[in-house]
Amino acid sequence: MPHLLLSGTPPLNELWERPVLGVDRTPDWIVKTLQAFLSADRASMLVECAVVEGYLHQSFLAQLIPKEGGLLIRLYPGTAPEKTDGVRYCLASIAMAIRARYPRSTVARHNLGIPLPAALTG
Repeated sequence: MPHLLLSGTPPLNELWERPVLGVDRTPDWIVKTLQAFLSADRASMLVECAVVEGYLHQSFLAQLIPKEGGLLIRLYPGTAPEKTDGVRYCLASIAMAIRARYPRSTVARHNLGIPLPAALTG
């Protein structure tokens, strides 16, 4: 299951107050993060995502979970999109949006299987 761990992130409640939503276009795909949902126990957050890659349109949920002093960003196990490069990039784009707001955060580890965008490696 593709995921990445961002260290140095704010508490989940702070992200919930101003969720990282938007559109990211590249020559290969369009990635949209549409809306965010905080769990009742405030232990995780779901982000509704849509990815368009040529003919393939996928909707799924990304899950953000506080873990190991950071934030784990992964596909929600209840959704099963085809794990294309666009879906993997969507998880990275969520991390890029968080990092843009909180520049001290860094990628601790990942298994995305794609090169990390420059906004996450610098």
